[in-house]
Amino acid sequence: MKRTLILVALAAGIVAVLVAASTAFATGTRSHVGTGQSTSQIASLEAQVADLGAQVSALSKQVTALKKQQATQLGYIDSIYDQETCVATLTADALQGTWLVIDKIAQPVLSTTFFGSPSPVDDKGTCNRFKVSRTLLQVPPNFQALAKMIAWLQS
Repeated sequence: MKRTLILVALAAGIVAVLVAASTAFATGTRSHVGTGQSTSQIASLEAQVADLGAQVSALSKQVTALKKQQATQLGYIDSIYDQETCVATLTADALQGTWLVIDKIAQPVLSTTFFGSPSPVDDKGTCNRFKVSRTLLQVPPNFQALAKMIAWLQS
């Protein structure tokens, strides 16, 4: 009995598909290349594809220009970081030079030092990139290198 029901349902499904296909064929709703309806749709789609191709080309040019602009800006940012590092180390050099002066005055007068031995700050070569010579632990401190960096900033 189950087999009979399954066979009847399968046959009914096949008949329904065949009826739908023959109705579609009879009414002319086919959509392959030989019909007049399809030709206008294909022409429309080809025009859309051409428009999209032009948009992709324009966007590709924009992406290329933006990548170049980004690389330039990243170069500027790197330069600013290097400049800031150099200015900070020059400031540290001057400050530590000032501390050395204070300790030189305090030692004979008060028999003590306030700051002890300073340790130079590593600028990772950033001042060399700007052709600025650092004067490490100079007494009295020299501000010429800092003035050179300030002039570079103002230019």
